[in-house]
Amino acid sequence: MKDIIKVPSDITKESIKTEAQGIIEAVNNGDIEPMRAHLQIRFYEDMIKVIKAGIKDAVLDDAEKYVNDDSFPAKVSIVHSGDRPDYEFDTEYSDIKKALKKREEKLKASFKNGAPVIDADTGELVPLCPVKKESELMVKVEFKKWNKIDYVLLEDERWL
Repeated sequence: MKDIIKVPSDITKESIKTEAQGIIEAVNNGDIEPMRAHLQIRFYEDMIKVIKAGIKDAVLDDAEKYVNDDSFPAKVSIVHSGDRPDYEFDTEYSDIKKALKKREEKLKASFKNGAPVIDADTGELVPLCPVKKESELMVKVEFKKWNKIDYVLLEDERWL
């Protein structure tokens, strides 16, 4: 069997940090173009989500042989994710949640206004909440949807 990507033979939390630190240093030293690295990382993040969903059943079938296998580079166990109760079933909970949502909308209006506002329905003064977490500048990456009509395969197997 072949690996889909090259990984150290002894996978540990420390080896993951070491590999990551090597890439961080290469980007910060100018050996790797920062935007190219960011784009590649986003590509792998999105691809990994798709792969994990697509191989979930096969992994569950295969995992049994690695439970209690000390020669495998990671501890493997098969567990249930746990049931989650449906709180919406309870009318009191549902009513409180709706009231909280309404209150949140009023507070958002005050925040967007930059000053306390008066609720037109109740006459209540809705306070201006402080910033909980300041926004930060970030790069947003959106992958284009590939449309076969937009591309032509050249004789040398390059897409144009």
